[in-house]
Amino acid sequence: MQNQETRKELCRVFKALSDPHRVEILEKLYTGKCQCIDNYPSEQQKSQQCVKSLSSLLNISFPTISHHLKELRDAGLIKTEKQGRHITCHINYEKIKQVILFLTRISNKS
Repeated sequence: MQNQETRKELCRVFKALSDPHRVEILEKLYTGKCQCIDNYPSEQQKSQQCVKSLSSLLNISFPTISHHLKELRDAGLIKTEKQGRHITCHINYEKIKQVILFLTRISNKS
């Protein structure tokens, strides 16, 4: 049985994922490689994007992308980090695993 706080966290995750732009942001974070950040090792570049790059890739204004990123961050689905002049975003795989575990548990009930 889930406790109340865990249920609230899951609701925040599902609310964040209910917007197509946010799902697309997660896809870009998973598959994209930020061109703005050239001083990272190539493996680290593959798993993150800067806010400017995401805004450009998705053709979404900077204020709108910032709002969507805040929702994803508040739900725990992404983490952000300031790197010089850039704010980079990457997927919080631990949170994704928690959600998958929950969905797997409830889908195995027959």
